[in-house]
Amino acid sequence: MSDKRRALVTFLSLVVIIGIALWRSTRHFDPINTHESSFAATESRSSAWPSVRESHLQLHPRCAACGGKDKLNVHHIVSFSVDPSLELESSNLITLCTNGPGGINCHLVVGHAGNFKCRNPSVVADAIRMKKVASSLEGYLFEASVCISRRLCGEGSLDEH
Repeated sequence: MSDKRRALVTFLSLVVIIGIALWRSTRHFDPINTHESSFAATESRSSAWPSVRESHLQLHPRCAACGGKDKLNVHHIVSFSVDPSLELESSNLITLCTNGPGGINCHLVVGHAGNFKCRNPSVVADAIRMKKVASSLEGYLFEASVCISRRLCGEGSLDEH
């Protein structure tokens, strides 16, 4: 098999794996009621959050997982719903986008391992690993599938909140 054909087969396989993983992990997810709105009713954000968020984006204006600069989110490494006292700690924040290579939602895949009801305690390490291969769509999709498959296979310590 030629290198181009092997790359295409690998790419299509990863797309199928990611598609199945996302379908499995989000089939009960209500896209209208996102994870942020689900805890907003029970927990109250600090009035300083908007300025902390803006400051973080000024210091870190690119997605930590792919280097993208569009549709950025400031993700809490330890979720606000798990520990509200870490809401404003700069060491607890990482920039992730919703428009990564190949249409991958880095916030969903890296920050939540494919399911907004979960958090990925390895988000920083996963983002670093994914950024190293972001220039190769095939490598990026593979790393994205690893993030999701760890949760689906029960590996790692993905905490639900």
